[in-house]
Amino acid sequence: MGSPFTITIYTGDSIKAALIATKGFQLADSLNNILSDYVDSSEINRLSASSGKNKYVPISAPLFDIIKRAQTAAELSNGAYDITIGPVVKLWRKARKAKTFPDKDSLQIALQKTGYKYVHLDRVHQSIYLEKAGMQLDVGGLGKGFVAQAALNLIQQNGFNSAMVNAGGKIVAADGPGNQ
Repeated sequence: MGSPFTITIYTGDSIKAALIATKGFQLADSLNNILSDYVDSSEINRLSASSGKNKYVPISAPLFDIIKRAQTAAELSNGAYDITIGPVVKLWRKARKAKTFPDKDSLQIALQKTGYKYVHLDRVHQSIYLEKAGMQLDVGGLGKGFVAQAALNLIQQNGFNSAMVNAGGKIVAADGPGNQ
């Protein structure tokens, strides 16, 4: 998701820790291929490409789960958190590379493609309908935290309770050394 990803495990069994860390990185890679807007073929980008086509699209459990969580955050924040901000984020990324600011008209056009109220969830069929054409989902920091927590859960399920996972500054940790 455009960020470094590290796993730290405190243990006396470095071989088993290395194996579990490898599984954690594999899990992170698989979730990255679902959630990252930096990966053109990611599931979230394929879903975004369906926007405005007046149809629900079946999606994987991890993507549905994070969109469901994001929609809850959007509702609780009255839209201050909104994963449909993708068109605006892309505009700013391009402007940053060009070392300029996006022009007002381009920004206004990008903002017209946003709005969490235009994301519709079908919980029975685990599918999503993106109402507005040009919508692009960006789970940003929520996605990084989601991946970090999934990796930490895997590590803990394999018997390591002293661990930390850092996904681009979104850090989750279990017990520290000596707290076992």
